[in-house]
Amino acid sequence: MNAIDQINSYIEAQPDPKRSEMRTLHDLIMSQFSDCILSYLDGKDDQGKVVTNPNIGYGQQKLYYADGSSRDFYQIGMSANSSGISIFIMGLKDRN
Repeated sequence: MNAIDQINSYIEAQPDPKRSEMRTLHDLIMSQFSDCILSYLDGKDDQGKVVTNPNIGYGQQKLYYADGSSRDFYQIGMSANSSGISIFIMGLKDRN
């Protein structure tokens, strides 16, 4: 399944009103950044253990670690959780 299908399945699996709120936020983000790279993280580590809630990722940036390694990661993330919806804004260079 590609990222778009995974994202749609993830949103549709949420109970209302969270489902409709996530759909509205997703559509709003996509209206502003229609050509962004989309990603879906299922929340599992390399061994298949659940370590976080699933995340929808919008955009792409490179994260650099202290050990010198790096990886591509999203710039904006959205995740459903038990109390609502989390939005993550990553990599603001001027922090404003």
